[in-house]
Amino acid sequence: PATSTSLGTTDDAGATVFAIASTDPVGTNPDHLPQLFAWDAATGAATQITAWDRGVRPDDWGPSVSDDGTWVAVVSSSDPLGSNPGG
Repeated sequence: PATSTSLGTTDDAGATVFAIASTDPVGTNPDHLPQLFAWDAATGAATQITAWDRGVRPDDWGPSVSDDGTWVAVVSSSDPLGSNPGG
């Protein structure tokens, strides 16, 4: 299947790159849904952050990250907290 990756953004330290991708870099996204991933900038090691049933909306601008990397915001069509049944 065709895959895509959004624009990436880093935390203030530049240690972690966050992006929305429909790839399966760590074997945890076999359906290739757009999900939020984090990559270690030094090693390139990836971590899948979300595993939402409808994925993260793959907008052109990608995620937004707080300066300290504690908070990451994405636009979602999923229902991760049970309060967005209509997507």
